[in-house]
Amino acid sequence: MANGPDSFIWWDWIGNNADLIWLRTVQHLQLTAVALGVGLVISVVLAMVSLRWRRTYAPITWMSGVLYSIPSVALFAFLVPITGLGFVTAEIGLVSYTLLILVRNIVAGVDGVPADVRDAANAMGYTPFRRFVAVDLRLATPTIVAGLRIASVTVIGLVTVTALVGSGVRRVHS
Repeated sequence: MANGPDSFIWWDWIGNNADLIWLRTVQHLQLTAVALGVGLVISVVLAMVSLRWRRTYAPITWMSGVLYSIPSVALFAFLVPITGLGFVTAEIGLVSYTLLILVRNIVAGVDGVPADVRDAANAMGYTPFRRFVAVDLRLATPTIVAGLRIASVTVIGLVTVTALVGSGVRRVHS
């Protein structure tokens, strides 16, 4: 279809800017992957703390819930004077949006491990940490992966907003 006033897609522009489109796609994926990776590591640690000391679960989920409820543009605007424009500011905001989802899913998944399976692991001589890694996390994997899927969708949608804070992307005008 030709490029005209009735055309919804300007194929000529896409063809002329394929390199720029590819660059932005790779940057989008990098920002997403880093946010999910860092968010998962932090969430596993927070979930371990929550599981070990149950009284910490409410404050941890409350704080991550507060971060999750802050509108993204407002959060990035708050961070810019502290961390400046760029990749770090973008990642701090993106990671903060993964924490509530991932911590809750990790804790729910580990809580869903049957008690008799835990008892069997304890009877076999597993230390609490080894049981957590070898048994609890493995059986909680479907719930954790579901949380990662939700967090991925959230981060992918928010990466576009990071363009407002510069996210380390150089500006190219066509």
